[in-house]
Amino acid sequence: MMHNPARKVLLVDDDRVYRERLEDVLRQRGFETCSAADGASGLLAAHAQQPDLIVVDAEMPVMNGYQMVEVLRSNPHLEKVWVILLTRDQEDAMARGWMNGADICLSRTSGVADLLLMIERALQPRPGALSLAS
Repeated sequence: MMHNPARKVLLVDDDRVYRERLEDVLRQRGFETCSAADGASGLLAAHAQQPDLIVVDAEMPVMNGYQMVEVLRSNPHLEKVWVILLTRDQEDAMARGWMNGADICLSRTSGVADLLLMIERALQPRPGALSLAS
């Protein structure tokens, strides 16, 4: 049986402490990680690193997460990458995320365990399951 290479997750968040904590947790679980502090840097990192999944905060300086997702979805090289958008606890924030093309919208106040579950589910699709990234 062939060994699967590490799955790469790009974390885009202006909260350095949260970003570094999440990177540590993901690495402990066998993920390869890269990160950026805003949407514009996140786009550059996405192009350079070609991640399997991107976790992006909705509210950031320079380019917010909504804008970043919209640009990702318009790029033929990155349009199929899974995107989890972390939003505020408001229904309109999640709706906006889905309209801009996020695969999963998750409340920023959800715990790390919930986020890890969403990452695992996104990167390990089950046979016959519907894909949210098509």
